Amino acid sequence: MIRSPLETPPSSPALPSGGRWLVVSFHDLAPHSQRPCQELVAQLAELGVERASLLVVPRWHDLESIEERPFFRHWLLSLAEAGHEICLHGLTHRAARGEFHGIDRGRAEVKVREGAGLLSDLGCPARGFVPPRWRLSADAREVLRQRGFGYAVTLRHLDLLQEDRRVAAPMVSFDAHNLWRRVVSPLAGRLRFAASRQAPILRIAVHPGDLYEPAVRRTLVALLREALADRVPVTYGELASRVAGAAVS
Repeated sequence: MIRSPLETPPSSPALPSGGRWLVVSFHDLAPHSQRPCQELVAQLAELGVERASLLVVPRWHDLESIEERPFFRHWLLSLAEAGHEICLHGLTHRAARGEFHGIDRGRAEVKVREGAGLLSDLGCPARGFVPPRWRLSADAREVLRQRGFGYAVTLRHLDLLQEDRRVAAPMVSFDAHNLWRRVVSPLAGRLRFAASRQAPILRIAVHPGDLYEPAVRRTLVALLREALADRVPVTYGELASRVAGAAVS
């Protein structure tokens, strides 16, 4: 059956039997955000999370490129060699509503090709794609599928692109962009966590600024500890493989 590019993929309840999974992701990784990522990786190691999904922006806001920062490139490659997953997170992360929101196929092809090429040249080819602001047009999704990406992640779902399947994956995130949001963000994060507590998959998304707001960081660590009490930490790529395997079996 040929699916219209405007249609969404069917939902799939297929998951490894009895599995409860936790994915921790670090967003907006570029040379300027290396330090908070280092802090998160160290914190996760203390908590027993050996691998996280690291969302790399190859040309952050057109101001810095990973190909021009040798130290960053070597460090990123060392993380990949240690088992962390490198995901493509757009190309520049510019655009108020999301770099891949409403984008047509031609522009998506150019951006995905360049971003994927920069990561491949580094030695960290990306299997997964997480669009900035979680927004992904139907055309961009098709470009990713045709270029061989295994999965894409949106606000509420994990999309298996080659299998044309979608799995519910609730997310906990924080917002430290201004004073009011910093005040309410820890409570909002706890409420999201409580609402998703029984879901087989739980995602916790971390942005660079989260680690420098004491209340947000305390809440983040507390929720990670609680989630790890009965969940297995996996990367997005590992989760996608498990879900695909469960669907086949």
